[in-house]
Amino acid sequence: MADKCVGGTFDGNTLVTARDRELCVQGTGVVQSDGSTSGGGCAGDTVKNFAAADNHALNTTAIYAARGKFGYSQAVKLLTQLSSAARPTVDSIVFNDPKLSARVVEGLGKLTELSAQALHAAPEDQIYAADTHEYFANLARDVADHTNDEHLKRLVNEAITTAVRFVGIPLKEIITQLGPAPELGHLPESVEHIELQTLFDADLVISSKVLRSDFLPIDATLFHSRFSDARIAIEAKARSLGALASQPAGKLRSAGGGFVQRYADCDIYYTPETGAHEVHGEIRNKYLAVNGPVLLGLPTTDESICPDGIGRFNHFQKSASIYWTPRTGPFYLMGSVRFRWASEGWETGRLGYPVTDQYSLTGLYPPEDNPDMHWSKFENGMVFAHGSEALVALAAEVSESQVRDAIYKTFDRKMKTKTVALGLISVEIRPGLYGVDAAGVGDWSYGFWSSVPRTLKLRVRGFVSLPVVSDPTWEVEVDLRFVTTSPLESFTYPQYKTVLAALQRWSVRVHGVLADTIRDEIVTALTDAFQSTPTSLGSLVLGDLPTGVSQRGTGKIDVLDIMLAADGSLQIFVNPLPDLEGRFRKLIAQSKLDSLIADF
Repeated sequence: MADKCVGGTFDGNTLVTARDRELCVQGTGVVQSDGSTSGGGCAGDTVKNFAAADNHALNTTAIYAARGKFGYSQAVKLLTQLSSAARPTVDSIVFNDPKLSARVVEGLGKLTELSAQALHAAPEDQIYAADTHEYFANLARDVADHTNDEHLKRLVNEAITTAVRFVGIPLKEIITQLGPAPELGHLPESVEHIELQTLFDADLVISSKVLRSDFLPIDATLFHSRFSDARIAIEAKARSLGALASQPAGKLRSAGGGFVQRYADCDIYYTPETGAHEVHGEIRNKYLAVNGPVLLGLPTTDESICPDGIGRFNHFQKSASIYWTPRTGPFYLMGSVRFRWASEGWETGRLGYPVTDQYSLTGLYPPEDNPDMHWSKFENGMVFAHGSEALVALAAEVSESQVRDAIYKTFDRKMKTKTVALGLISVEIRPGLYGVDAAGVGDWSYGFWSSVPRTLKLRVRGFVSLPVVSDPTWEVEVDLRFVTTSPLESFTYPQYKTVLAALQRWSVRVHGVLADTIRDEIVTALTDAFQSTPTSLGSLVLGDLPTGVSQRGTGKIDVLDIMLAADGSLQIFVNPLPDLEGRFRKLIAQSKLDSLIADF
């Protein structure tokens, strides 16, 4: 079974290459060779991992309830930060240190008991004894010793120092030291409303002047505290951005489990875990267009400059990114597709920048059907993912010279013989061809939902043989764009994709006698070959590619898409997973592509 990355930035991804393993470790993850996966933080799926490691379940309800009651306090905020920072380390402990894992399971049980006492004990009870403090302090230090993360170690020391002042004092004094919870009715008059998130993750917007705190389903004070923290952090970020965030647009509101303040030229998002980060420009436009807070999560970086000094990017919570260049446009990718691209060297690797948003194959009848297949196209290739495993797509290809030969044959077939008057005599003329020359490959160009593909620039040279006079010569320049199209199907992925050579530009020059007549014949042949109309330059149909798609069950797909490469070759990309089937698909695609070009 393939290795997995456990914890960190690339948690859950299947590791195939040595570079994959390096990337996992660089992202503070741990390489796990038995194929087990992990997710969440100390208060999420990691708790389930600990429980599974010790073969029993943990009920953390009391921990969440105590956090809801006392979460406005600095002490509990510190514990929350510690929980998030410890995630990579505790995930590693689950799989790599059974003894310490058992101790942490025991510690979570004790923490649950302590939380329940904080909620229900009598005011005079001393719930935090010296031996309890020493137990938790030793456990926290031992966990921290399993990492080189200085931030985690600092938080552990700060938490121990904070907790020691609660040793041996009555519960009522602990509550006093935590600080009185502000009543909802005491909120500042400037706060028009608060965003409250219920235990069921539904947003509840209330007016502080209408509802009293005892009417609420949960304690409102925690959320008021978060609201205040968000406002402070976002205002500080706005000041650091200067003119970019100088014009607020609307009020602070909830978004994607955090908060957002919109400005005329950017949006600033905040959560306690990610901090405050801005999104602007075309990345902002794409983020909003795809409902980024839900699909991608909130930003974990500001818009940043790529190593080449040209591109820009933002990273987001759900292992996602949006990358933009002025040449290609803004596109998102996430999960295992993003991991494979990262392992290939991000935008500086062989694939280049993304040129489409990530596509996901949907189940025909969800939730019963779940293909879990995703792919993205880049400047120089594609990445395909099935679940946590992703590879660079395999490609069948024909060379630029083969494409040129096919164009030569197409023009030659379309040239017709015509009788014309040449002085006092009538002659039959038929344009002939010298050959087809490559004139370069036009680069990707800007698009919002997908970049505009490359164009193949060709120069077709020919002549007309005439008696008496010198033979006229002619030259046609064409720009071709190779694309796929398919019938419009509302709920299903197409069974076939039709490959087209779309004519983007053409020009005709004729030198010598009968120039206008010869030009007319060449234009007729051109428009006939590409099915042109007065309002469209037209396309030449190369043929159909069966996709081999199935959207039932775990799904299936063979052919992904085509691409004109930078060297002028034409490529068909196929699903590379699993390896043996991927290579077989490539052989089938190569046979089909050869046939398409031969019949061009």
